[in-house]
Amino acid sequence: MDLTALITAAGGAQPVDLLFENARLVNVFSGEIETRHIAVSGGYVAGFGTYRARERIDLDGRYVVPGFIDAHVHIESAMTAVPEFVRAVLPRGTTTGPGGACPAHCRAHVDATLGCCLPADAWFD
Repeated sequence: MDLTALITAAGGAQPVDLLFENARLVNVFSGEIETRHIAVSGGYVAGFGTYRARERIDLDGRYVVPGFIDAHVHIESAMTAVPEFVRAVLPRGTTTGPGGACPAHCRAHVDATLGCCLPADAWFD
């Protein structure tokens, strides 16, 4: 991530890469749904509101929701390898879960060669 470029775009000194317009943003802190424009630069959210942008996409009221954090999950209960588990939950909005907390018996249930303690780049092919 180029933090300087992100800050520059967030401050409006240069155009953002992408502006999602007319999104219904689910505010997970207040429980409200807000109609907002979402500015993205370098793959990161740069801000909310009106920005100059290289590309604009009108979401026409579609919902935007932050990724869900599953703070307590038993991957061994899925009886599948970790990459397959990720392929199942990611499209449904779960983007984060505990890592490395799985005891030895859990690893044996999932996959004796993979285990639960994988580096980030091992989760996907």
